[in-house]
Amino acid sequence: MEKIIVTYDYKGWKYSRDTSKSNPKDAILIVPPEVKPVPDSLYKYYSLTPYNLDALNNYYLYASHPFELNDKFDCFKGLIDYNTAPDELINFYLSIFHTEAEIKERFYELKQQFKDSFPVSLFSGIGVISLTTKILNPLMWAHYASANHGFAVKFNHKYFHEKVLGPFPINYQEEWEPISLNDLMIAFLYITNIKSKVWQYEDEWRFIGTGQKMSTPRYKEDQEYIDNRKFKYQKDAIEEIILGNMFLDRINKYGNDNGDLVLALTPDVKYGEEKLKLLNFIVDNKIKTTYILLKPRSSTFELDTQIVEIQRIDKYSFIMKI
Repeated sequence: MEKIIVTYDYKGWKYSRDTSKSNPKDAILIVPPEVKPVPDSLYKYYSLTPYNLDALNNYYLYASHPFELNDKFDCFKGLIDYNTAPDELINFYLSIFHTEAEIKERFYELKQQFKDSFPVSLFSGIGVISLTTKILNPLMWAHYASANHGFAVKFNHKYFHEKVLGPFPINYQEEWEPISLNDLMIAFLYITNIKSKVWQYEDEWRFIGTGQKMSTPRYKEDQEYIDNRKFKYQKDAIEEIILGNMFLDRINKYGNDNGDLVLALTPDVKYGEEKLKLLNFIVDNKIKTTYILLKPRSSTFELDTQIVEIQRIDKYSFIMKI
């Protein structure tokens, strides 16, 4: 096949597709205006919820539908100019719901249906997975990790699922403009990559989970479709678990002669069950663990990490060696 590179440029960011390659991992590329090397490892923050502990214990990343994201303009449907959609694409999409005769007779009427429903359908086989380079950002610990009670995971993404594309650096802008739908893949890259500059402090690197029959909030929420948003990774992907600086709050703590802490958990207190499951996961899998704390001798609100070793005493008790 002849190699043709399709490229769209927005303020120096290039979104490219190599038409000679069938595998999206090899075919698509996002290039920022300045060289930004892909980090070997990235972090993901987790709040203390049963769902997040299930994801950790079962080694998967959940690829969110845009309806589930906390930014209204993330994957915003207005980022695509649907008036530019080729008739071939419209006909293909409408053929899922209508006969050829119906489409031919009511094409201009059904074209409006395409504009309304295609943005939702586009994400029935696509999901967003957000990671970051920033592990010492107080705002992110407050917003994404149960107000510092939660945890973060340091991932080596080379062990991610083969149908997870990326990582792609996010293009933070003060304004946006709609892209033509002449090339569906390029348009898809663009709308999943543009975010407001107010989020720049997160330094997000985005992965895209690709599959079939994924859930759509408020439309398709059967467990089968939800499960299709879960992308397994290899155990070696987890390099480190980082505990928030409030993780020890609401845990009974006692010192011993070695200066270590004995942690006695009460599962029925807030986050008690989740913290117990996390500590057991760390011990059972011998995961390197660090703890977030205020940077010693700093007066600038900086955070730092400290390596800790966790050992289990019994069902509800652990020793944390600092």
